[in-house]
Amino acid sequence: MIIIHIASRISGKKAIRTQSAFSAYVSTYETELSKDHIIKFDTVVSNSGSHYNRQLGLFIVPEQGVYGFSWNLYCQGGGYIYSHLMVNSNVVGATYSSGDGANGIRTTTGVVVVQVNAGDMVYVRTHPTNGHYNLFSNPDWRSSFSGWKVF
Repeated sequence: MIIIHIASRISGKKAIRTQSAFSAYVSTYETELSKDHIIKFDTVVSNSGSHYNRQLGLFIVPEQGVYGFSWNLYCQGGGYIYSHLMVNSNVVGATYSSGDGANGIRTTTGVVVVQVNAGDMVYVRTHPTNGHYNLFSNPDWRSSFSGWKVF
């Protein structure tokens, strides 16, 4: 923010930034997953700027910058889910949720801060070759995806 402040003092103009942040979760208790499956976080909690598309499970970057993303996926006891955070076709983050040896639901959370460009598509998908168990979500513990512009 200091750079923007200095630049606006020199030019005498105010810098205009696109405000963008979203948070969404899976509303169904159990979702069947397949390999290379884009997870659709269908219930939107917030969507400042309307850049997250719940039908497609995609965040379309409105403006170049550094963004933060987090996602967490719940799996059943004895199950597992391999996931990737994608920017276009590039893996920028990965998690492995494992319920191995557990009787209940287990989760893993991934957090990534990444430089992206306007028009880039950011989404969570399952691993393209590893198998998966089903995804779980509940009002008390939600599989979710969030993102926000840092600067």
